[in-house]
Amino acid sequence: TNIDLEVIEFLKDVDGKFYGLAHIPSNYGTVTTAKVIFDIIANATTGATRLQVSTAPIAEGETVNVSLTAITGQTITVPGTAYLIKRVTFTIAAAPVADDIILIEFFHEGTLAADTLAVNTQLVNAYMELT
Repeated sequence: TNIDLEVIEFLKDVDGKFYGLAHIPSNYGTVTTAKVIFDIIANATTGATRLQVSTAPIAEGETVNVSLTAITGQTITVPGTAYLIKRVTFTIAAAPVADDIILIEFFHEGTLAADTLAVNTQLVNAYMELT
């Protein structure tokens, strides 16, 4: 089936970044663990893509011009079926607090030798998980 799916596309062999914001609900209470989770796809059955996430919590009244904290990058081997969704999870080191806005940088480290994917990496979904 052919579908027209809107995705963020990271070009092969090129470093690329995409930024987003996520809000921690004001009534959430104490956050002990926060994860950035996203789903990727690729039109390939072999190869690996290199991904990293960086984050920064921003409270109301603070600037978005902040320094980001990087989470260790991951080399993700694509599934053996083209366009099969692969879920990737990054755990934020310092848990955010209720009512924070989290600035998230998605980084495709396409120029690293570990990135062997012969096609573009496509980001199809992203969200945060709080516990």
